[in-house]
Amino acid sequence: MRDTPLVGRRRILAFLACAASAAAMPAAHATAQTGHNPSQSLRLEWTVGKGRRGRPEINGYVLNDYGRSATGVQLLIEHLDAADKATGRTIGYVAGSVPGYGRAYFAIPIPPGAANHRVSILSFDWETGAGA
Repeated sequence: MRDTPLVGRRRILAFLACAASAAAMPAAHATAQTGHNPSQSLRLEWTVGKGRRGRPEINGYVLNDYGRSATGVQLLIEHLDAADKATGRTIGYVAGSVPGYGRAYFAIPIPPGAANHRVSILSFDWETGAGA
């Protein structure tokens, strides 16, 4: 499926705005954080936890404050050292869609050892069609 020019621009603008806001935000040192994407339509609530077999993961919800479903939601997890400098990154996906005025759960495995993490929405599309 090819992106229309408008969808492509939305993805690029969402990514650039997320990157700019992430760079301007001070790194939080709590294990639970809440973040916003630039349009304020999708929000993140997440925490660092243990997944299967005790492996570390980022888990939480993408919350949708808009009346249309968000699809193809891609998350960027930056791994930070004690000085809050990025030492690596993980890209994860939200399975399925995030329904309008709803939420979707995610759990993304991460490598051990980072002092902190920064999670942001990398890209998404608004669902189109009769059911949107």
